[in-house]
Amino acid sequence: MLAIPADIMPAVARVIEDAENALKPIFNIDIKVRIELNKDMYDLDIIAMLVCEHFNVSWLQVSGPSRKRKTASARHMYCFLCRRLTAACLRQIGDRIGRDHTSVIHACNTVSDLLQAKDVIATTAFNEIIQRFKTI
Repeated sequence: MLAIPADIMPAVARVIEDAENALKPIFNIDIKVRIELNKDMYDLDIIAMLVCEHFNVSWLQVSGPSRKRKTASARHMYCFLCRRLTAACLRQIGDRIGRDHTSVIHACNTVSDLLQAKDVIATTAFNEIIQRFKTI
């Protein structure tokens, strides 16, 4: 893995985020093709895109070390949706976000508890992301 000096990390993060935004229209086309090929299973990339879009965070933030509430909520929702909508194992999901399988279990349990408690924010986020799945 490439070690990036801390003093230039913000600039590198901006370049990566700009690249993500520039390529977004290309990925949207690719995502529609993937869904038509495999309608029974959602792709981890599709879930990542929709979660990042809903929470207005970049994938770099979700898979990074940030513990800010907005970022952690997006990360937790990503883990929960991946676990429910794909056949990916805990390790695969964890590898995508730079965490281990126990972090994925914690994230899934956290979102599940919030949904069972009818938390307005979590329920709204979950429902809106699921609705976006239906429109793709």
